[in-house]
Amino acid sequence: MIIIRLIVLLALLAASHASLAQLVLEERLLWDQRLYEKEIFKERDRPIQFEVLGGYRYDSNPFRLSDDADSQAILGSSDKADNIFQLGAAGQLLLEKSRQKFVLEGGAVQNWYQNFDTLDHTSNALRGEWAWQAGNDWYGTLGAAHRTYMESSTNIQQKIRDMIDRNRAYGSVNYRPVSYLKFTVDGDWLKSEHDLESRQALDNREESTAFTVSWVTPAENTMGVRYLTTDATYPNSTLASGGGLDNSYKDQEYSLVATWRASGASMFRGRLGRTERSFDQSPDRDFSGPTWRLGYEWQTTDKTALELAVWRELYGFEDLTGNYVRTTGFGIFPAWSVMPKLILQAKALYQTRDYLGGLSSGTTSGQREDQERLLQLATIWTPLRLTKLIAAIEAGDRKSNQALADYDYQSISLSAIRTF
Repeated sequence: MIIIRLIVLLALLAASHASLAQLVLEERLLWDQRLYEKEIFKERDRPIQFEVLGGYRYDSNPFRLSDDADSQAILGSSDKADNIFQLGAAGQLLLEKSRQKFVLEGGAVQNWYQNFDTLDHTSNALRGEWAWQAGNDWYGTLGAAHRTYMESSTNIQQKIRDMIDRNRAYGSVNYRPVSYLKFTVDGDWLKSEHDLESRQALDNREESTAFTVSWVTPAENTMGVRYLTTDATYPNSTLASGGGLDNSYKDQEYSLVATWRASGASMFRGRLGRTERSFDQSPDRDFSGPTWRLGYEWQTTDKTALELAVWRELYGFEDLTGNYVRTTGFGIFPAWSVMPKLILQAKALYQTRDYLGGLSSGTTSGQREDQERLLQLATIWTPLRLTKLIAAIEAGDRKSNQALADYDYQSISLSAIRTF
């Protein structure tokens, strides 16, 4: 049964809201959509900009409960729906000097729930980045970010609020000794902490390093090889039969990466490789197999665009069953500029989520598997310069072989964004 949920304004906010947008959409379902409404401030001629936003969303099932669940016992009410109101603000400082660019941006959004006010919360995001260049051959980025957000109810399905603090530091170095060859080193450090004591076993720290060698053509098409290594540490053990279970692991990924502009209207982007995950404890939970993410962008005119994506990727722990997740899916993202001030965007996604590395209780086969679908339609109207009005509807559902893990929902939202 397909549903309706809405991508609240945040996905259409500015770059400072790139993190905040994930409060509304499943982070794992997001694809870097490079169409009309990118999450950036439009007025780059001004070094300082501000945005304010207000929004309303109706959600038929904000806790993502199964139809078979006893909502009266879980929520204290037979009515699962709620109305959510939002107010927020964001700002950005952009400085450019010679070949150096500095960006500082941040924002906060207050969320009020009419019926289930225990979910009321403030989300925020802050990021600073230096895009540097030294001579003609060396360039890269150096940045840090902080984000506070509420954990998605799809991973909880209870009447609880779990706020997550996520801190990140990252950087990259690119070296082009000749025009057709590029060497890249990327580093990323990420730490996540849950404020809910019952979910602190999901606290983790990830340290990643990637090395890429790319061949670059005169048309800036690239073909390269990449090696990525990630160390993930979970300081709080998960309870399991026989004692605590350490979920710390190490990933190694070997892949081919490429971008190819087939014509002025189309581009392919992709990564195809193999991921190996090994655990410090219980090596029988290890994983080794192919992973990929491939995308195609097609923009035949200034008014129409289409993006297609397919993926198979591994993610860390999202629940307390001692599993990690392999997602396999595809997405379609069309956009149409109906007139200069009116844009229609749509999104259709389907993916399966296989919970690997351990057994989940309540399944018929021993291993949990979910199937998720999402449909979304949004209109973006700009009646005045720097003012956007967004209306969206969304439908989604999940089927699972685990008891009470399925759900469906309908959502609709209205929002307004004003840039100063």
